[in-house]
Amino acid sequence: MKKTASALLAAILCALLLPACGEKTAPESASELPSDPAPQSASSGEKEPASGLPISDGSLTLSWFVPLYNSNVIQSADDQYCWQEIQARTGIDIEFIHPPVGSENDTFNVRIASRDFPDIITWQWINFAGGPGKAITDEIIVDLRQYEEYIPNYRAIIDSIPTAQPNSTLDDGAIYGFIHAVPDPIINATGGFMIRNDWLETLNLEVPTNIPEWYEVLTAFKNGDPNGNGEADEIPYIASSGMGEILNFSTAYKVRSGYYPDPEQDGKIAYGPIQPKFKEFLAEMNKWYSEGLIDPEFPTNARKNIDEKMTSGIAGAFVGAIGSQLGSYNLTGPETTPGYELIGVNSPQTGDGISYTVYDSILQGIGNQCSAISTANEHPVESVRLIDYLYGDEGRTLLNWGKEGESYEIVDGKPQYTDLIMNNPDGLTKLDAVASYAVPIYGYFSAFYLDSYSAINLSSPQQEEAAAKWSAEDTGMCMPVLFSTEEEGDIISKKGADINTYTSEMLMKFIIGQEPLDKFDEYVDNVKQMGVDEVISIYQAMYDRYLAKTK
Repeated sequence: MKKTASALLAAILCALLLPACGEKTAPESASELPSDPAPQSASSGEKEPASGLPISDGSLTLSWFVPLYNSNVIQSADDQYCWQEIQARTGIDIEFIHPPVGSENDTFNVRIASRDFPDIITWQWINFAGGPGKAITDEIIVDLRQYEEYIPNYRAIIDSIPTAQPNSTLDDGAIYGFIHAVPDPIINATGGFMIRNDWLETLNLEVPTNIPEWYEVLTAFKNGDPNGNGEADEIPYIASSGMGEILNFSTAYKVRSGYYPDPEQDGKIAYGPIQPKFKEFLAEMNKWYSEGLIDPEFPTNARKNIDEKMTSGIAGAFVGAIGSQLGSYNLTGPETTPGYELIGVNSPQTGDGISYTVYDSILQGIGNQCSAISTANEHPVESVRLIDYLYGDEGRTLLNWGKEGESYEIVDGKPQYTDLIMNNPDGLTKLDAVASYAVPIYGYFSAFYLDSYSAINLSSPQQEEAAAKWSAEDTGMCMPVLFSTEEEGDIISKKGADINTYTSEMLMKFIIGQEPLDKFDEYVDNVKQMGVDEVISIYQAMYDRYLAKTK
């Protein structure tokens, strides 16, 4: 099997990702999460009827461009058991082309600009400048409708996820690639509000559920010495220069910091930062900042600053990621702060008791990554059959679980990771231990199993409970995946980018008090003069086309 090819450098411009949404409830605790049915044994050697294995007699080699994950453990996907077996069973040799870690966008851009296309390209095609439709028009990737007879496994997966169906095709029906299917919203519940539970217990406080309660709790964090060192060194709420950790509070006012379907206007598209209620939200955040409830250093905070403040015992709450922050901080926090516990909590409720999520991806049914067939591919049928195999029971089991008897075993009819993965004798983390066998977290070539994903990525009770809470939040203000025409994309990238830049600057100034809120109306007029109404109308047209696909 061929090893990883070297890659190049450059940069890619990305269009706005607006994943699909809808309402759904989720279990209150991860112990109630639905389990996946036992997949077909990946070690049985049985051939998948729909694929007609082998696909090739071993003489076919296909090049596949795909970002490399777990690079601290593997140097190529060729090092993983799942891919070794996939190649052996399909009879197709895969030459994996992995861009250098940290230079993925650069490498991709050079490949596209030079029209040096591998046979298969796994990329965030919904983020492609101009959208995947432009990638088809520019003859970079092909429309897969002509190969639909060869993708029964893929169609079965997509058809089983209602929210995935309208997002898997363009507005004209084109199939732009094999999307990363996400069958359960919990898998996409990757971040949200978090708070120090040990501080709440120390001060006899309840988890805050709305803006007044958050204000009360943060004030108590500031004045009550919850870390017990006798010093007034607590930072009640931390945020970074991107302001996402602050702007997420806006949903309590039924507005968002971008474009969204307004639940109070029959779902018509609105731009939050110019709404009257957004002024109310800014006034509250300005009050919090002036009273020292928000980290005064947030305009310059980078990720390393967040990490340091959250694990050193001086910060009380923020918005973060379920793995690299909630999971990680609960491991490292107790080393310096006995009793340290960080938990996930719901977004603050509106006046009528609704917690809206700002994570558009939670119920979209798909992930960002998508494997497309390039126009340089001289074996499109075999390539399509290869990828479709990954969506069937056998391929999906290989990718999610690895090797039966080593990385997993069947217990009571269901697959479970072995101690080699869950309690690695060499001290490897679960994610690193499984990397030599399977891709249950970074498995963007097929569809996750919830059981395998949860076992690796939701490894603590705090993570399980947070995922259940976040995935249950209302998605009434979420945007679906929208596809623009080339003309629409040009306007969004020009006017929309200028509007976003100006808005971000002004929101920061309003929050920290560099601009008084009595200038809010003047700021709104400026945004309108920059063409926001035209951009809103474009998003409305795109949204209407999306709705037409759901009927």
